[in-house]
Amino acid sequence: MTRRWSRVAAGTATLVAGMAAALVPVTPAAASTIPSATVVATSPVFNSLPEKSAEARCPDGMRVLGGGVRVSFPDHIVVVRQEPVHTQAVDSFLVTALEDEVGTTNEWAVQAIAVCAADVPGIEIVAAVSATGSTGFIGVSSRCPAGKNAIGAGGRVVDGFGQVALVTLIEGGFMFNTRTTAGGLEDLNGFAGNWSVTSFTVCATLNSPSDLQVVKTYANSTDLTNVIAATCPAGMFATGGTGWADLPSAVASVNINAARSRVQLVSRQTGSSTATWRASAMAFCVS
Repeated sequence: MTRRWSRVAAGTATLVAGMAAALVPVTPAAASTIPSATVVATSPVFNSLPEKSAEARCPDGMRVLGGGVRVSFPDHIVVVRQEPVHTQAVDSFLVTALEDEVGTTNEWAVQAIAVCAADVPGIEIVAAVSATGSTGFIGVSSRCPAGKNAIGAGGRVVDGFGQVALVTLIEGGFMFNTRTTAGGLEDLNGFAGNWSVTSFTVCATLNSPSDLQVVKTYANSTDLTNVIAATCPAGMFATGGTGWADLPSAVASVNINAARSRVQLVSRQTGSSTATWRASAMAFCVS
């Protein structure tokens, strides 16, 4: 009899434990911060004008996450602007490129690339402006407010007149990034004029820290042109990117492909040199 009631008690305990387990609330997995986005690129217009700008506009109701620039036939062309812009009317990504002091008679083109999405939590663009000066390099960083992470970047060189090239990078490691830097590099001959640089960071509130990963690729080169790419991990997609090229080269393209799988950097020597120079491509990869 005792054994019978022991079996009944054990069965009852198992049933109660099972019911208790069923009643424990299950926390659902956090939704992706940016479940979908679209890439908008302008069409190239070829001519021999010394300065060109392009603006990639987001579709109605979408915000700009980041973007890039592509220069076709970049011989003696310097990128000076990659800027995410938010207005009440439209979001966009603005780019500008100039001929350097040598110039070119070739026809060339510049394209703007914007990555756009709707319903991005906490999105905003922050900016920081450097002091005006005339040194070989000037840099400035912009930082997201507390609780937000960087998902896009940009920069602008003001009054460099084709003798100061824009470079950008993502600060920090591969996670928890909140800050980006924009800088200007004077060419090999230097520049006597005063100029400044502005840094832009696109910030958002992540649903989970694991929704963001930064990928960085570096390469040394002595070639005329160097092409490298930062490729996002499987299941993650580029929302923006940066490109940096040391002298004697300059950034010619920071190109985000339509599939948003990678950020490709094209850098090119601005003068004749056998020196080794370093380039870096960086991608914000978000799920």
